[in-house]
Amino acid sequence: VSYDHMDVLGGTLDQIAREKAGIIRTEGAVVSAPQSPEPRAAIIDVCARHRAQLWLVDEVMRWQALDATLYEQVFELAGPWGDYGRLRLPLVGAHQLTNAATAVAAAEVLAGRGVILRDGAIRRGLAAVRWPARVEVVGERPYIVVDVAHNPASLGALRQALETMFAGRRIILVYGMVATHDHRACTSLIAPLADVVIATTPQHVKPLPARTLAEEAARYAAQVEVIDDRHAAVGRALALARPDDVVVITGSFFLVGDVLEQLKSTQSIRSTQSAPSA
Repeated sequence: VSYDHMDVLGGTLDQIAREKAGIIRTEGAVVSAPQSPEPRAAIIDVCARHRAQLWLVDEVMRWQALDATLYEQVFELAGPWGDYGRLRLPLVGAHQLTNAATAVAAAEVLAGRGVILRDGAIRRGLAAVRWPARVEVVGERPYIVVDVAHNPASLGALRQALETMFAGRRIILVYGMVATHDHRACTSLIAPLADVVIATTPQHVKPLPARTLAEEAARYAAQVEVIDDRHAAVGRALALARPDDVVVITGSFFLVGDVLEQLKSTQSIRSTQSAPSA
């Protein structure tokens, strides 16, 4: 639970958590990922009012990262239902291990309520996960990372992942947001990591103007450019990037979704050009 869709859900974490907790039913089962104190207290309160059984993942599950590449990670997981040993997850970032532990706990709770969970299903299910545009590396030389992060919590997770995966590398950020999201808090998290920020405008009914985003980014990054056209912004980032640099495209589902086809086409052309002749 984090600050997102505040125009609908409310202006405080307590309000947002209680609005989301509206799905909780009397004597139901609730599995909660780790939360900050305010939403955690709200979830506990709503569960108590509805006599719902609550599993707090950070209390009942234990996990530890073992190994990671740019495309997947291996970790150990255990909980009240057993020790799952070494598991493979084709997602990156510490936050995805938390998500995986939460998903496993939810599956086990459902199994306790009659849903069939076959032997090996958890191991196979985690190994088969596909979650596009979540710290997804879609190209190399330069590295190209796409992530649909658009609120402070998700951009904080992206920053942590980038710092771990690409420590010391030059980062070129293509950045566009929707006007209804907190661009100041988001920018304070991601822009300091960038050597170059290219602000652009997503295709949306309420886009945040690229120049507004650039003005905020200029507080944190030495080089900031404004290119309203998102495809031109990606092209500019790729032109600036050296082979070992990292181009990061983030800030909005609408931005990332729109440029993915462009990126696939570009990478296909590059692969063809670099392939050895027969």
